[in-house]
Amino acid sequence: MFKHLKDNNISYLEHWYNSTKIGLALLVHAWLPNILTDYASKNLFILFLSFLCKETKDNWLVNQYNRNRSTEDQIKSINEIK
Repeated sequence: MFKHLKDNNISYLEHWYNSTKIGLALLVHAWLPNILTDYASKNLFILFLSFLCKETKDNWLVNQYNRNRSTEDQIKSINEIK
């Protein structure tokens, strides 16, 4: 049940708040199409960008860490995984 939260590194309450806020905006927009015309799409895009930036940052940190390690240490790590 919490795999989605763990994969996206967010708390249950943070997920609930964002989902509820966007869901309510969509409900209002469904009944009143001229209101909140792009609120949900903008917020979903912002959430996606924040996730993408976090992934990019994490990958950059891993690459920097591996750059600072010797080749022998990297080979040992690979052999340990196998």
